[in-house]
Amino acid sequence: MAISKLGNVDENLFYKTSKIKIGSSRSFETPIKASNYKNSSGVNEIYKKFSKNTLNNMMSNVQFEIQKNASIKQEKNDNANFLFVEYDAEENINNNQLETLCDIEHAHSDIIIPPIFSKLIKSQKGEKQKNLLIKLINDSLEIFETLNNKPIIGMIPAILPRQYLKDIIKNYHNHDITCFAIDYCGKSVDSNLSWANMLTRQMVDYGITEESFIYGLNVYEAHFKKKENEVLAKDFISFGYGVDILGLKHISLRLRKEQWNEIKSREKTIRTFSPENYSYNRVLEKEISKLGINYDKVKDINLGLQISESEVLRNKIASEDPIKDYIETKKKVSEDNLRDMENLRKIALKHENIKSLDHYFWRLLYSIKPWYFYFF
Repeated sequence: MAISKLGNVDENLFYKTSKIKIGSSRSFETPIKASNYKNSSGVNEIYKKFSKNTLNNMMSNVQFEIQKNASIKQEKNDNANFLFVEYDAEENINNNQLETLCDIEHAHSDIIIPPIFSKLIKSQKGEKQKNLLIKLINDSLEIFETLNNKPIIGMIPAILPRQYLKDIIKNYHNHDITCFAIDYCGKSVDSNLSWANMLTRQMVDYGITEESFIYGLNVYEAHFKKKENEVLAKDFISFGYGVDILGLKHISLRLRKEQWNEIKSREKTIRTFSPENYSYNRVLEKEISKLGINYDKVKDINLGLQISESEVLRNKIASEDPIKDYIETKKKVSEDNLRDMENLRKIALKHENIKSLDHYFWRLLYSIKPWYFYFF
C-alpha cells in the first residue's frame, strides 16, 4: 500500500499535512493540488474514459492498443503519476474487458486505483448497487494482485448512499487498503456533509486516520448565477474538509436545456481563480483575448495559482500557524464553511486529546530539564 504519515493538524479546522511515499522514488507532502503533464506539483493526474467498443477494439486490434498506450504515455511525467480509468458504459463489464482496463491502469500508474464505474453503478439501486460495487472492486483487486508490485488505494464514488459506506470501507480494510480516491462526480465536498461525516467516522473507527489520505476527484468548482461575477471556489476549499490531494475535474456540469440556452445567450466569459479571496471571477473572454491569452492558457494559469496556494497552506500548517486566521481573510469563505470544517475535524480527531497531552508533556519536560534527554 501507499505509505502515508500524518503530520500536523490545525487546531481548529480540518487542514492537515501528510507525507506520502509511493514506492522507492516518489514522495510528496500534502495538502497538494494535482496537476497535468504540462505543470509540475508533485502529483500528475491522468484521466481516461473507455467505452465497451474501445475495450473490445483493444483486445482484437494490436495496433489500436498500442496507440491507446502511447496516448497515455505522452501524459506521464517525472512526478507521481495517478492514472484514473473510467468504464464509460451502463452495461455490465465482462472479465476480459475488466482485465484490459486493469492492465492499462497497472502499466501507466505509479499507484493502482480500481476503475471508475459511475455510469454502471448509477444504473443500480439499493443493495444491488452496493453489491455490484463490491464485486467490481474485488474483481479488480484480484487482477491487480497477479501483477502486485505497486501500492493500491481504494476508489469510492460519492454517489454511493451513506448507509453503504461502512461495508465499502470494511471491504477495503480487509484488503489492507487504507487510502482512498473519492470520485465526487461533479458535486462539492460540502454538498453532502452527512456523507463526509460517515466516511470520516469509518476511518476513525478503523484507526486509519494517521496512515490514510484522501484524493478528491471531479470536485465541483463553481457556478455563476445570472448577475454574479464572483463566487466561492468550492473545489479549493476542499482541503478544509480533509481532502489531502485535490484532483482535476473531468466531467461537464449537468444543466437543463433552458439553463444551457440562457448561458449561450450571454457574452462569452472565462473563469479566473483568485487566491486572495478563494473565489472564481467571471471575466469577458474578449477582455482576456486583448491580452493575447486564450481559454486554455487561463486554465493553466488557474491551475498554477492553485498549486502555489496549496504550497502556502502546506507551509502554514507545517509551521503550526493557526490556519483559521488565514482562511478568515478569504472574502468568499463563509462562517458556515468554517463551522463545517471545525465539526468535521472534531469527528476525525476525537482521539487527539490523548495524543496532544502526551505531546505537550514531552515538550514541557524538555523545556524544564533538557539534560534529561542525554540519557537516551
